[in-house]
Amino acid sequence: MDSWSIGAGFERGLPVVVTVNEKYVNREARANCTVCLSISFNALLSKITAAERSQLEDELCAFFEACGGHLVAKIASSPHYKFIFYAPENAVEPAAVPIPAGLIDIGTVFTENDPEWSEYESWITDEKIYEEHDRSIMVELGRIGDTFELPRDVDFLWKFRTKDDGDESITLLRAAGIRVERINETTLKTVANMGISLEGLRDFRNAVLSIIAARGGRLQFWGCYPMTVENR
Repeated sequence: MDSWSIGAGFERGLPVVVTVNEKYVNREARANCTVCLSISFNALLSKITAAERSQLEDELCAFFEACGGHLVAKIASSPHYKFIFYAPENAVEPAAVPIPAGLIDIGTVFTENDPEWSEYESWITDEKIYEEHDRSIMVELGRIGDTFELPRDVDFLWKFRTKDDGDESITLLRAAGIRVERINETTLKTVANMGISLEGLRDFRNAVLSIIAARGGRLQFWGCYPMTVENR
């Protein structure tokens, strides 16, 4: 089921209103859609009414749905407007996208291969992405009988822009009592001995981010060995 949220953001330094379909935070909902198609209209909001914009959206959605695609986000930067769709590879010919004749001169279709949905995820808050990742790993652990409350070492990998950012973060993390080691020039690993819960993962992640976010640190993923009654 679609789940739309509205928020504020920036694009090319300009403030925008972002409407995102959070249904696609769940990677299973993305199916085989690996191509991102952004349809941008210069000054759209000054040229058509709200009802006409809604009709345009309906026509674009019908076209993409027939091709197996989805509308995932809408970006408004008055008076400009952008629709972001994802579709299967080779399912949509950009020239076939139904832009009304009166809007052809202001409409642009930009296509890129984006199997990781990087464009979409750039408009989703990190916390929503992290939580979906947490849930997916916990599902896999549950399938093999993990006893979530049993503590174990959990590894978190963090990516940085530069080695210097990582070096400074190591010093600060160790001062805060967090176990940390370097994996390579721009990747650090922190380790927490803990049971597995959404709340515990979020709290540890936020504790680390409160130290490293200002230095460009970003979570790549976390992992651990399963802890079952048999191997405790």
